[in-house]
Amino acid sequence: AEPASDARRYYSRASSCEGVLTSLVEYPRSLPLGSADVVDAVIFVNATAAAFLEAAMDRRAKVAAAFPTMLPPPEPSSSPRCLAGSSPPPRAIGSDWLLSPPVRGALDSLRLLNLEVIPSAPSSRGLPLLDAQANKIVESICDLCRMSLRAAHASHSDLQAPQMA
Repeated sequence: AEPASDARRYYSRASSCEGVLTSLVEYPRSLPLGSADVVDAVIFVNATAAAFLEAAMDRRAKVAAAFPTMLPPPEPSSSPRCLAGSSPPPRAIGSDWLLSPPVRGALDSLRLLNLEVIPSAPSSRGLPLLDAQANKIVESICDLCRMSLRAAHASHSDLQAPQMA
């Protein structure tokens, strides 16, 4: 058998990337809840997960441009649902591993962790440091959710489709 190219070996190991995401979510849980370190760790993990999705989307776009028939085009019925200022429909859909069950599980665990780390409203009143930490976490989870939606849009095109429910 012919040895696989470096690119083929790298991109055939999507599960390795999924494993890294799952492991990253566990890192903030190892730190004491309520510390500044756990807040920084959650923000770091949010940014890392968002960067992972962004890099996967960029690489996916390059592959779709180089091999335009590799992934199917979106169904014409999904295009009329796009609003005027929204992201245009992708030229090709697919790459379900972007939202595979392990990736979705890691992202769900990360979202729950964010909720655990954000100080509760009654206990943080009048404490500007806790308010600032909560705002940083909210901003980072917003970025991660935005990237998750972009990945979902690229994978399924129609965010109202049954597989997105």
